[in-house]
Amino acid sequence: MADLFVAYDNFFDSATLAGGSWEGTLPLANLQKQQPSTVARTTNDAEASTILTINLGARKSINVVSLIHHNLSNAATWQIQIGNDSGYTTNLIDTGAVDVVDATEAFGELQWGEFTWGGKPTNAVLATFRPIAFYYSATPVLAQYVKISISDTSNPDNYMEAGRVYVAAAFTPANNIAYGLETSFVDDSRTVMSRGGQIYVDTVPKRRRFGFRFHYMDEDEAFTEANEIQRLKGLSGDVLMAIDVDDATHRMRQSCYGRLADLQPLTAETTGHFAMDMAIEELI
Repeated sequence: MADLFVAYDNFFDSATLAGGSWEGTLPLANLQKQQPSTVARTTNDAEASTILTINLGARKSINVVSLIHHNLSNAATWQIQIGNDSGYTTNLIDTGAVDVVDATEAFGELQWGEFTWGGKPTNAVLATFRPIAFYYSATPVLAQYVKISISDTSNPDNYMEAGRVYVAAAFTPANNIAYGLETSFVDDSRTVMSRGGQIYVDTVPKRRRFGFRFHYMDEDEAFTEANEIQRLKGLSGDVLMAIDVDDATHRMRQSCYGRLADLQPLTAETTGHFAMDMAIEELI
């Protein structure tokens, strides 16, 4: 089990990108834009086309690599290599080929005949989510180069696309968040009732909201991490969070790429210990 983390300093945005084969109108550089609906798309689903190399320009502390709002199928695998060798021959991290999509159904959760062996969602169900693929380690490494290699040669769309990539060192508090975590949906759809009693709805996509409280932070954590998230990101910048990144069954439902919904004060709870409420709303 892992504690909640929030990543906010995305080294990917100033990196030099290369590799793969990308559509001219949906280029690789779109992954450096904050709005995930502005996707980057490969020309096909061949393995040579779905590679991304990232040069951060200098060594950075990294423990999170994430592919956000992707269209990868439930058969896709990816390999993450992190190190200081631009040829990726010698690496500090090499995951090998691992599944992109987690099993999201616990054994016995569904009725007999409905259960999908392996517990993975079907591609049709997967398309109803905004999936996020994670590499995460509790121990960061200091590295300049990152390579993402994707294999999804049976993708129903015959291409790979994603809305964002995150490469960062996540903030995980020494004491996990307080009890009282809130998860909810925000629906800004507008409804109008006619004079005859009919309801007309202007439907817009729902987005998720997570509310939680950092507590028992020492002064260093409070001012150089939690408060720094608000200082750097405000209400406009993007963040990436996961409640428990080790929980593969629920990770897709309990992780979010979004922005701060509001700015909250840093509160001195007791001598030398601080608390801060935080709410994150999904960017779609």
